[in-house]
Amino acid sequence: MLNTLNPCRLFITGASRSGTTTLGRAIANQWAVPHADADDYFWQPTSPPYREKRTPPERISLMREVFLPRSAWVLSAWAQGYDDPDFAGRNLRRHEQWLSTLPCPVLRIDSSRPVDDLVHAIT
Repeated sequence: MLNTLNPCRLFITGASRSGTTTLGRAIANQWAVPHADADDYFWQPTSPPYREKRTPPERISLMREVFLPRSAWVLSAWAQGYDDPDFAGRNLRRHEQWLSTLPCPVLRIDSSRPVDDLVHAIT
């Protein structure tokens, strides 16, 4: 069992269809804090979606407006090709390298477990 967290700034990463959005929403609901997906900031709102990327300065500006003023939130991120170390976009290898540089706790969970179990273990 993981150490439980108080509401905080939580970033959830994982592969496509691994349940990052579902888990993120469930934790945000439990904590009564905002939840967002990284794609909301990465992509321009288009129909159909996921056609036009925002520029890096646009992404950073939007995220600063939403996240910096808050002491607690949940942001989830999934990526197609996440488990492929040669994938040019967000992938597990790049995230592992980045996570190893962070001064904050990093939790590793088994997403095959039921969402309610994961929420209970985290919150």
